[in-house]
Amino acid sequence: MYRTEDIYQNLVVKNTIKYDSKQYCELANQFDLLGQFPYESIEKMIGSYFLTNNTYKSYRKYLFFLHKLIGEFNINILFSEDEAPLGCQPNTEISFSANNNGEAELSVLNTIELEDDIAEDSDEFKEYEKLKGKYFMFEKNKNIKGSLLNLSLEQFLIKFGEEDND
Repeated sequence: MYRTEDIYQNLVVKNTIKYDSKQYCELANQFDLLGQFPYESIEKMIGSYFLTNNTYKSYRKYLFFLHKLIGEFNINILFSEDEAPLGCQPNTEISFSANNNGEAELSVLNTIELEDDIAEDSDEFKEYEKLKGKYFMFEKNKNIKGSLLNLSLEQFLIKFGEEDND
């Protein structure tokens, strides 16, 4: 199984958050997210981070869920491959913002970083050079802008690029 370590961080909420655990749980159950994103996850992301694993297939549902629950927000997500190629660390960086007018932007950027103290004549460095600029973990680089107004979850997933990932 493909595994990632996922860091949801820097959640910036523009409005006062007005929901309770019951509302959170009902909506999270509706989107089948409660097991991966517990009630406390939102509070952990404001000014800090929420650490979880293997949410790369459901993060878009969570973004849609957050918009339905709290309205306008910005968030960054960092996915790091658990079993990375020797000598380097691939990451997928997600940036998402949604405003009160329903306009949203999703950015996906894949990076690969060489681990410290890797010699240029090593096999690890050669592998890194081969992968640099070509490697992506589970999703290709993209930048998508669009309106969230009147979108169902299914429409959101299509509009914001989930169909590209298979």
